[in-house]
Amino acid sequence: MSQIKLNFGVLELMGCTFSSNGKLIGSFSSNGKLILINSMFPQKIHKIKKIHKSQINRFFFKQNNFFTASSDKTCGIWNLKNLKKIRTFNLKSEKGMDIDCINERVIITTDSGNIGLWDQRISHRLLSINHSIPIQNTRFYKDSEKIMSYGNFSDFFFWDLRNFQKPFSFFSLKEKFDRISSICFSKDFSFFFFLGGAPRTPH
Repeated sequence: MSQIKLNFGVLELMGCTFSSNGKLIGSFSSNGKLILINSMFPQKIHKIKKIHKSQINRFFFKQNNFFTASSDKTCGIWNLKNLKKIRTFNLKSEKGMDIDCINERVIITTDSGNIGLWDQRISHRLLSINHSIPIQNTRFYKDSEKIMSYGNFSDFFFWDLRNFQKPFSFFSLKEKFDRISSICFSKDFSFFFFLGGAPRTPH
């Protein structure tokens, strides 16, 4: 294992992830820029492009596309080859904090604690869940009918989208963490890893 340091000047990087085939590293910044790096030659930047007007809060690759959620009150699906936007999700007055996808369904979380289920083919919102608490992250759980939500607090909530008036399960880590920063499921969803930390404030 080797360590490589890259200097991006004044850019404040918010995170990074590998592409589906592992050939690219995607990093995203507080001023809406996407940085793509060739993982075989990381000293050489593949592309830098401003794709949002303000901070990118979530970015991930999915096959030949990538998904973004931004504080500029939009989320997007992008073509990885030409970096052109395929679909825009307009959140109106809310900042996009998180986005996840399974099949044709997209789940988007905003800074006000709203969770929206969208059809990515037509950019149409199918339903909304209002937490009234600071939810900032949501992930599909097992299939397109179940999700897990978490954020600026120490509880996990599990929802069935066919009956979303209340969560079907939840548990708390309030004695250990102020918030849940990130989460990763095992392949069969039998367990998951999480990172706890202090609350964050969207910019």
